[in-house]
Amino acid sequence: MKDTVAYRYALALYDLAKETNKIDIWQEQMRLVKKVFVKDRSLKTFFDNHQISKEDKKNILKKAFVNDVDKEVLNFMCLLVDRYRLNHISDIASAFNTLCNEGKNIIEGLVYSTYELSDEDITKVEEVVGAKLSQKVELHNVIDERLIKGIKVVVNDVV
Repeated sequence: MKDTVAYRYALALYDLAKETNKIDIWQEQMRLVKKVFVKDRSLKTFFDNHQISKEDKKNILKKAFVNDVDKEVLNFMCLLVDRYRLNHISDIASAFNTLCNEGKNIIEGLVYSTYELSDEDITKVEEVVGAKLSQKVELHNVIDERLIKGIKVVVNDVV
């Protein structure tokens, strides 16, 4: 992952967040940005369209996120538009989240289930797994309909 475009942009954003002491704030904001882009697939189509000017794209970003993200995060997203990299925003946000968690000694993992777990359920699983590993854990829910029942947790390639 460290050689990808997404990682390089995430690292640059992480370094700036560290410099400005805004890691926690920007981590939440980038989670929101990712959520918006993942939820609304039409945004990808819009921002991938080369017939729409960069300025129009940046204006849409500013209108959509001006009240939800810091100026620096918004400027970062505009930079991605200028460099034709906004199509990587989900991967950049994921890599940024991983860098933030590594900096806080939080390990990431996956919790597989047959349906989407509530935030409360995920938090309970994180607490149980974290207690077993003696470390703070952040889990991401993955829907796996092949499971017959229950959940499967994977942290550091260990089930």
